[in-house]
Amino acid sequence: MQTVPLVLGAVVGALLAAAPARAGELRDFEHHVRTTDLYLRELIRDAVDTSPTFRALVARLQRSDVIVYVSREGTLPSVDGQLTFRVASGGVRYLAIRLAWNRTPRRHVASLAHELQHAVEIADAPWVVDEATLEREYARMGDHGPEYGTVKTFETKAAIQAGRQAWRDYGSEAE
Repeated sequence: MQTVPLVLGAVVGALLAAAPARAGELRDFEHHVRTTDLYLRELIRDAVDTSPTFRALVARLQRSDVIVYVSREGTLPSVDGQLTFRVASGGVRYLAIRLAWNRTPRRHVASLAHELQHAVEIADAPWVVDEATLEREYARMGDHGPEYGTVKTFETKAAIQAGRQAWRDYGSEAE
């Protein structure tokens, strides 16, 4: 008799985990997508409310062992954003996303969605636990991008698509 509630609970749990997230359900995005930048915090909240693509990426990260720290910097080498692996510790993998400082909000949202897709790709690859395994995984599944000195870059079609879709979801064409 105990198996019926357990099975029913497992089925309901699986359905809830697979259900698409709604904007109001992701108010606590900061558990997995963190920033100390007030502009970025408000931008992320707005993007979660506005873009189904962005919202789905954040929801996927909320169900993972990946925590992403987001910042803006003025020293990125000719790119809008960059993701790096920081550390794996205590069953959690920490990533950093750096966004170029001087972009429009719409471009920041598109760039961040692109980089969050990369974070989701890492969340889906539990064997990625440091920079070396990250590089091997992207060499396997991605395309080589330009190199900036000793920094290798990789790209995936899914990240390009996520950025483009978030661009369409967010804001007006005037930006």
